[in-house]
Amino acid sequence: MAVHNATAGLFSIARSERSNHVALAAGASSLEHAVIEACGLLADGAPQVLLVAGDCPLPEFLQQFEDCAEQPHAFAWLLAPAGEDSMTLSWQADADAGAEAAAAGPGTLDVLRFYLSGAPALERAASNRRWRWSRDA
Repeated sequence: MAVHNATAGLFSIARSERSNHVALAAGASSLEHAVIEACGLLADGAPQVLLVAGDCPLPEFLQQFEDCAEQPHAFAWLLAPAGEDSMTLSWQADADAGAEAAAAGPGTLDVLRFYLSGAPALERAASNRRWRWSRDA
């Protein structure tokens, strides 16, 4: 269980599931990169993609590498091609983006709060990018 794809691998073995699964670890912008990967799969013809996001605090000997104030969490989104109630994700390069993310909690939780709140937009700074999530009106 020490590798990123272990959970998906065990889940697929338990269910005798032979479909594609991808594990991503992209630091503070992992969720955004996972959504980009999911959109690629949808564009290639997948009817839907189950995106599972989660994280937990690092073991003590690795805590020097933490990029935010980690909290254990996990959630799943079932993504399908854009419809009536869709969201948009865009980004812009910004060399200064990310300093404020280090003090904040996990970005995945920020995005989940945005999704559940119904707010019109969310801007996050992470990984030298400014990520903008917005709802299509």
